[in-house]
This record gives sequence, C-alpha cells and structure tokens, in this order.
Amino acid sequence: MADEEIDTSDIPPLADSFFENARWRLPRLYIYRRDFSEARNFAAHILAEGYHKKNSEKRNLVHRALDTSVIMAYARAFTQQRDLDEKREPTTLAQAIAEVLTDPDAKRLHDIILHLRDKVYAHSDSSKHELPLDYHKYAPIMKVNQNLTESDMVLLKTMIDNWIRYVDDKISILKNR
Repeated sequence: MADEEIDTSDIPPLADSFFENARWRLPRLYIYRRDFSEARNFAAHILAEGYHKKNSEKRNLVHRALDTSVIMAYARAFTQQRDLDEKREPTTLAQAIAEVLTDPDAKRLHDIILHLRDKVYAHSDSSKHELPLDYHKYAPIMKVNQNLTESDMVLLKTMIDNWIRYVDDKISILKNR
C-alpha cells in the first residue's frame, strides 16, 4: 500500500510543538553492528597473533584482556538497554538467536559467553570466583578463569560474522523503507 492510500482521517495532524520536542534516535541496529565489529576485531587479533599457542606471562595477560574485550563487546548486544529516556528496553536480537545461531555448538558458546559476561566479567558474583571451602579454616582460594580456547575463538568469530550479516540485512531493510 502506498502512503497516499493509507486512511489517516482519524489521526490528528502533528503540531509544531511535537517536532520541537522530538528527538531523532539512531536505530539500535547500528549500535549492534558497531559492537559486533569491535568484537570481531578483537577475535581476529587474538587468532592472528596466536595467543592460544604461545605461553608467557605477558602474552597470557594480553590474551585475558582481549578475551574480556571480545566477551564484553559481543554480549552488549544481548543485554537489556536503556532508551533515550533511560527506560529499560529488551534487546531485539534475543528473538533471532535460533535463526542466526543454527549450530548447537554456537548456541552453547553464546550461552557461555553471556554467562561469563553476567557472572564474571561485568559483575563479580562470588559463586563464580570462590571455591567451596570453609574460609574460617582455609586461606581464600579463587578460581582462575581460563581464556577462551582457539576453537572457541574461531567459532565465536564465525558467530559474530553471522550476526553482522543478520544486522546488515536488517539495516538494509530499514534503509529501503
């Protein structure tokens, strides 16, 4: 249906005051696209530099930092966000997970990454850091969170590429409206 064919007789015209207070909003898809591009750059760098293959204290530190970065950048698109009025809004990508992540291993890794983001990297939930010991008797011992494996990083990069294609398709549809 063309715009001219739509019956707008029951819609009052917008006053100038509406346009004075209106704000243009960057579609969330562009923000998702930037987050995924950032995550892909981190993942590609980790793989290109071979952080999984070379062991040294300095390389492990850089590897952990980049793993944290890729996890945070990837997970941002799936966490609840705030709109321009600071009201919480759900992510629209959660509804597309089954469509984009068709491989069960990809879905598993997606869940692991969101769990790591929510319980370890963005928050410090004690149950994810402490070993179950009586700390009145023993010195505190904390779990060391392992870096993502090379095969996980390869799969994650593929997942990110799939998400970028999905978001780009949605942006293209948006632009063609």
